[in-house]
Amino acid sequence: MAGSERRRLPRIRAGAVVALAVTAATAAWVVAGRSDTSAPAQPTVAAPSASPHLVSAAELSAGTTEGSPVYWVGPQGASTYELTRMQGGRVFVRYLQSPTQLGSPQPDFLAVATYEQPNAYAAIEAAARRPGAITIHPPNGGLAVYDRARPTSVFLAYPGGTRQIEVYAPSAAWARRLVRSGAVTPVPVPGVPRVVSARELSRFAASRGSGLFWAGTRPGTVIELTETRQGNLFVRYLPNASRVGSPEASFLVVATYGRPDAFADLQAAAARPGAVRLRVRGGGLAVYDRTHPTSVYLAYPHSDRQVEVYDPNASEARRLVSSGAIVRVP
Repeated sequence: MAGSERRRLPRIRAGAVVALAVTAATAAWVVAGRSDTSAPAQPTVAAPSASPHLVSAAELSAGTTEGSPVYWVGPQGASTYELTRMQGGRVFVRYLQSPTQLGSPQPDFLAVATYEQPNAYAAIEAAARRPGAITIHPPNGGLAVYDRARPTSVFLAYPGGTRQIEVYAPSAAWARRLVRSGAVTPVPVPGVPRVVSARELSRFAASRGSGLFWAGTRPGTVIELTETRQGNLFVRYLPNASRVGSPEASFLVVATYGRPDAFADLQAAAARPGAVRLRVRGGGLAVYDRTHPTSVYLAYPHSDRQVEVYDPNASEARRLVSSGAIVRVP
């Protein structure tokens, strides 16, 4: 355990927490940031006020808006997602092993809860200073804390954020590992670009169950991922995170489009006047138009994915495709 996690900090006392039930199952202790530290622990909500329902990863994403992020830990094996929305902006995503476990009262499942709280980060900082508290610093920023007495729940917030996240797992080590690895991220919102790590991109590709292409990791860049409501995927390489969402056409982009007849469509495009073919490793076909040489299109036989590689430097776009640098996200 890292040194910051070994620190004995002030305890998360009963009066500084609000007890909730994670989808009518687990006692979830949420740092509320109150100054009173003498009141006994009393649950204020015994059970969710809304019924849980099953959703796919795509449905979970489609039901999320940019202004009201919901957090999860990405796909976890063959889990079934259970979603519960409660009054007060509380949202619970629970990972079930089977649809038959919907609404189960057993605390046997991984769960990620998102709570609206204007002073979320300050509340976590305050909790981290109390005896019995242990802190974690996730690689994607923020501050996390858990109480030695309740190690199966880890609470997390980000500077300037208005959401507090609780990660509950039946195994305390599992909950800590998810937070420490940076797995806790907002559920992606269609059409909204976001920065992801290579690991997060891999998790995303696995959750969609379809091919997603990229140019690998590139030194000195961050990866921006955008998914449209039509299912098109854009991986863009930016010099820093402050450029996320920039309208500039100054960056390398690898776009993946769903096309039932991707290879045949590209063969037809290659036969048109002005089209130029490129040799591609692995039996693929690549084509670009002489009038728009900064975009090269790529497809493979029997694939339902067509890839566009854009670079403001046309020769670099051709080099990436011809060298075999454009591959599926592992």
